[in-house]
Amino acid sequence: MKNVSLKRHRPSFVAGVIVLGLFGVATPAPAPTRARADGDPPAAEEPYAVTMKVKGKVAVRGARGPRDVSVGDVLVIGQLLRVGEGARVWLLCRDGVYRQIQRSAELGLDADLDAPRDPVFEACLAEVARLASDAKTIVGTGGTRSIGVPRPLGPRSRLLTARPTFHWSSDAPPGRWRLVVERVTKTEDGNAESARVLETAVTGSSWSPPDDHEPLEPGLHRFHLEAVAEAEGEAPLRSASVPFLVLGEADRSEILERLASFREHLPEGDEALGHVLLAMFYRQDGVYLLEEAHRELTAALALAPDHTLAERMLEQVEKALGQR
Repeated sequence: MKNVSLKRHRPSFVAGVIVLGLFGVATPAPAPTRARADGDPPAAEEPYAVTMKVKGKVAVRGARGPRDVSVGDVLVIGQLLRVGEGARVWLLCRDGVYRQIQRSAELGLDADLDAPRDPVFEACLAEVARLASDAKTIVGTGGTRSIGVPRPLGPRSRLLTARPTFHWSSDAPPGRWRLVVERVTKTEDGNAESARVLETAVTGSSWSPPDDHEPLEPGLHRFHLEAVAEAEGEAPLRSASVPFLVLGEADRSEILERLASFREHLPEGDEALGHVLLAMFYRQDGVYLLEEAHRELTAALALAPDHTLAERMLEQVEKALGQR
């Protein structure tokens, strides 16, 4: 097994190390840590990277002995990373660079402690801590578990609008993520096939189509977020897909007619109650517009924060939308 250190690796193939700029521009790794003077107390464990994906046999050896590496592990400076034959591990490092390490290799983890840690890496550390405390399961796509990817929140279910606003769980740094929308159709033999109908770079935690953007066609769609890959031939890191249905004109017209009739029967004098009742309309069979129900319940609770029924309904709606 080769003995290689990450102290001075370059953005190229070096002893099985591939540097991918998915979370930043591919740059050389930080300079090595300064040696401690004799008599200095041992430094506290400093994180070097978070493991985002693992395939095959990968282990790490440190002061506490050897152990296998899994998704969501925090690797610290001073550890020795061992990547088995045919294995791969993807690391989000403290400098914000996303690195893939493959082939049989033994790598020493080192970094410049004076260099500031990347904010995306800091957010990933916080997410890992939350996952550990909540004992949540980390689930990815394609048989590979992954974390650190913005989680799609909506739209979900059925939509009146063909120009929805897309939301996800955390801020997407500029130049690092793109939103992908696919339209799902059935072939003549009954199989489902999908085609990309929208692909755009995104930042923040939401995106709305501009006024001159083409509306989506009626039918089933799904969306996900994926990292902007820098290296050819590598599948980009991506989130799970979330389905939603854009209603056709006939269905929209029918629901809007029913809504107009429903509004005529709303009681006056209690605006919060009106929002709750509208949410009930949107949740009923034949309508089932959960995004609209969520909007109404949020408005109700803004007016009446202690509205117990609105709270209970909102909890159910958010569970249905995958937000809880």
